[in-house]
Amino acid sequence: RLGAPVLVYNLSPVIPGERTHCWLGAEDALGLRVRRFNVGLVDLATRQDFSIVDVDRILACAGAERLKIDMVHLKAEALRLVAEEVVRILEERGCFDTTGP
Repeated sequence: RLGAPVLVYNLSPVIPGERTHCWLGAEDALGLRVRRFNVGLVDLATRQDFSIVDVDRILACAGAERLKIDMVHLKAEALRLVAEEVVRILEERGCFDTTGP
């Protein structure tokens, strides 16, 4: 109601060290659930006005295996990359006064 921009972070399904190649019978695997969540989030974003901070893409481009500690914890470099994306989105949505003093 306030018109504030809403940002939702997706997740990277990469689990450092995991090398799953056969998903048969793995319907509840965390990596698969994350992939489903990300697809559902995009589907919802096509119907609602919010931005997705695409953590999956950011880490994929920069090397997820190298930037992740575990399934949900990121190293400092990854956190910086995600923060830069948040700033980019907020700038694009006009959240910063660029006229300044």
